Amino acid sequence: MFMRTVPAYSEQALVMLDVVNHFGWTRVSVLATNDVNGRNFLSNLWPAIQRRNIKVEPYYPFEPGNSFLIRFHLQNLAKSATRVALIYGSKEDCLTVAMEAQRANLSSSFVWIFNDLVISEMSSVSTALNYIPQGAIIPRLKHLDDTEAHLMDAIRAVKYSYQSMIKKTQTAKLASERASATPGDASGTMSFDRSTSRSALSQNDLLNLKLATFGDPAPTPKECGGEGAHWADGQKYLKELKMFKQNPAETGDLAFNTESGDRLNSEYEILNLRTSSPYLVPVATWTSATGLVPNPDEKVIWPGGSTVKPQGVVVSKHLKIVTAVTEPFVNKMRAFPNRKCDNILKNQADVPRDAHAVPCSLPPFGGQK
Repeated sequence: MFMRTVPAYSEQALVMLDVVNHFGWTRVSVLATNDVNGRNFLSNLWPAIQRRNIKVEPYYPFEPGNSFLIRFHLQNLAKSATRVALIYGSKEDCLTVAMEAQRANLSSSFVWIFNDLVISEMSSVSTALNYIPQGAIIPRLKHLDDTEAHLMDAIRAVKYSYQSMIKKTQTAKLASERASATPGDASGTMSFDRSTSRSALSQNDLLNLKLATFGDPAPTPKECGGEGAHWADGQKYLKELKMFKQNPAETGDLAFNTESGDRLNSEYEILNLRTSSPYLVPVATWTSATGLVPNPDEKVIWPGGSTVKPQGVVVSKHLKIVTAVTEPFVNKMRAFPNRKCDNILKNQADVPRDAHAVPCSLPPFGGQK
């Protein structure tokens, strides 16, 4: 069990889906690494997709660093009907997806939504412009690079959780001693009966007791394994850490998930990648409480430089009609160069009975081309 002042990277699945939901898209493709982080991302993604009535068509897993498989998946992605792609992976894998998409001329054909690792640890954002498609959407955790602020929050959580554990231990022991005291006790303890013990003990008395009153807590273990690794007060301290809250803290409202230990109340900026400075423009914010809130002062620049929201799907214009040969109702005839269906039908006598099927070029219903 561990605690951290940043949320799990997999939480970005919820942010990405809220972006998709906000723009009214109902189909997405997902490319994610087939590792622990990728599977955690998907474990958050699948339940949220079902709640939002979004379909994944299709899902492409790939091994970290496998550029060949990424290239193969992008070839299949180009044939799919969806035009919204969610990308999750390390910085290197995300950049590989961006580079391969660029080589396949897919950069301006899709809405690309990357996790924030794609812009982490870069010397400058201009470096990313060589690979990441213009108009890409990137959720980025607020205060992500403010190490000092996260360190201050962590120290406060450790300090005040420990103090809270000590105070509660002191309160319980002192109340127990006074409640069990009897008149004339030889120990010299103040005499009072059980009915008055709690009222006679003020809250300030309890909170101001020194640690020396009841001795030091159990010593912490000196090693991570073996018989000496157990800390008698460890579970008490962990419980206090889970319950720690500070509003606001250095990095926003701070609280923890009591099961996973991950941070709650995280805040994200939804960044839109541009080709000119400022390269990363916040077009919305996201919190678990409010969801996605658009920035009214900024419009999203989509791939290709358009400000018109993409449909998110492509409608195929290639129609194939297949019919079974059932003579005399359906016949097959040989196709001739520069001949259309109406001409062939007028000259059926010239066509052999065992000819191949004819590809017809007929206008759609209503005579429109």
